[in-house]
Amino acid sequence: MRLMWYDYKVIYVPGKQLVLADCLSRNPIEEDHSLKDEFEEEISHYVRFVISHWPVSNSFLQRIKEEQGKDIVCRKLKDFCLGTWPNKDRLPSGLSVYFPLKDSISFSDGFLMYGTRLLIPLSL
Repeated sequence: MRLMWYDYKVIYVPGKQLVLADCLSRNPIEEDHSLKDEFEEEISHYVRFVISHWPVSNSFLQRIKEEQGKDIVCRKLKDFCLGTWPNKDRLPSGLSVYFPLKDSISFSDGFLMYGTRLLIPLSL
């Protein structure tokens, strides 16, 4: 469906003519852990930037963080964000509504977020 808007041609190219791809597949690049750490640091800076521009006081942000830690649903979502999401049919009851949103739910700097918005626990 994503490619529906493009006009493209599929052309067969024999493997012996794909010299560069063959060369690269035989000599993989080692993973650079420093780039991964740098990327995680950039994400953390972005999250702090977004948080600093929310129209909420620091005391209320702290309260949200505490309530997210107490809320069972928020704790489960945090565990899924830090680990892996189970299949939809294996989700605990009450969490299946979050399954379609799983790619947009994240946990960073102690906050559970949906995109650039905070997930507010039911207790608030």
